[in-house]
Amino acid sequence: MKRRTKMITALILGVILVFASGCGKEEALLDDAAVARDESEINSTEVYMDDGAIALAADAGTATEYVDAAAAAFAQVNQLRAEAGLSELTWNSDLESAARVRATEATGFFSHTRPDGTAWWTVDSRVMYGENLAKGFYDADSVVTAWMNSPTHRENVMKDGFKTMAIVIVAADNGTWYWAQEFGY
Repeated sequence: MKRRTKMITALILGVILVFASGCGKEEALLDDAAVARDESEINSTEVYMDDGAIALAADAGTATEYVDAAAAAFAQVNQLRAEAGLSELTWNSDLESAARVRATEATGFFSHTRPDGTAWWTVDSRVMYGENLAKGFYDADSVVTAWMNSPTHRENVMKDGFKTMAIVIVAADNGTWYWAQEFGY
């Protein structure tokens, strides 16, 4: 389902409200704050991987529409980083798998805590060091603008230490898009 409407966004107390012409009022949300792991954990020998969740989410978020929007957001993030004098991030397929899990989980439980109560990074602790989530945004421009207007999400996007990233979109049964942006070193 493509949505080609003019959108006006307003940031109010960490919640993005989107008013789409011709569609009535819709609500788009960022999670309450972006999250990042402590850099001291980079070389940790303790590894968490949720292979079952990765396998279950393998087919989610693969429609061309979602892949194209995620690629556009990826390019916009790198453009913003370049304009700020930061290095561009490279796409990481392990982060893509983790982002697919997190976007799928977010369709039923929109939080940085996973539905089973574990931390977001336990999908794959080898690569996951920062996460931004969003829902209800239907194009790269609106989601990147929302992330950049939120101090904690912007901090992840502009963190000089991050070297890799992946973005995945999964649509819920009602058509709402859920975005997971994962960062790594």
